[in-house]
Order: sequence, then C-alpha cells, then structure tokens
Amino acid sequence: MSDERNIRINKVLRELNISLDRAVDFLKEKGISIDSNPNAKISEKEFDILQNQFASDRGNKEASKGVSEEIRKEKEALRLEREREIEEKRKQEEEFEAALKVGDKIITKSGFHGKISELAETTVVIETMSGKLKIERSAISLELTQALNKKA
Repeated sequence: MSDERNIRINKVLRELNISLDRAVDFLKEKGISIDSNPNAKISEKEFDILQNQFASDRGNKEASKGVSEEIRKEKEALRLEREREIEEKRKQEEEFEAALKVGDKIITKSGFHGKISELAETTVVIETMSGKLKIERSAISLELTQALNKKA
C-alpha cells in the first residue's frame, strides 16, 4: 500500500524546481522506472528520494523568489519616483504658463524667440523679428525661457 503511486510528478517538479528529464534520469539511476510524462504519478518513497536529492534546488527557488520580490519593490519605487517627477514638472509648467504676462520674452519649444504681445486663455500672440505669431501657451518652453531670462 505504501508503494501506491498517488503524487503527480508535475507537482513535485514545480515544488523542487527541477525538470522532468532530470527527475526521470535520477530515478532511473536509482533503479526506479517512471514514464517521462508530467501526468505520471510517483509514490511517497520516490517523492522522498527526489526531495532528499533536490532540496537545494528548492532552496534556490525560494531565494530566487526573495530576490524577485526585492527587484519588484525597487522597480515600483523607481516608477513612483518617476511619476512624482513628472507631476512636479507638470505643475511647474502650469504655474509658468499662468504667470505669463504681456512683455515677457519667451522661447518656444520649436525655437522661436519673441515677446508676448497678447494673452488669451490657452493661446498667446508673440512678436518676432518676422512678425506676429499666435501659439498655444503649452508651446512655450519653460527651460529655454528661464535660461533666456537669466541671461538678461
């Protein structure tokens, strides 16, 4: 009755973190013949033999899970930090756009230099050397404009 095969080899393989071929070959070396089929069943005795041999592989799997969890937490922390940076940048740009006034010297993201001559809710009219341009407020570069105004 103790030799009754009632444990699926596939479950054992996942638990011990070994391949089917490796388990079948090891049992064959011990004189135990089983099918090379993940649905094959093994006895408690055969399970104990595999467990004694491959316990270190199980430990490696557990250690790997711990490392994977640490990496996942690091990635999550980096993602949250990046989201905070993006949110801060968005707020700075909104504050910058709200603080624009007639007469400010600006540079657009596409590189146009000009001076604000009219303000609307979402657009501005800038005077350039070649005439007036109507652009979206969001087209004004925060970094380039700040650098321009620091020079002046």
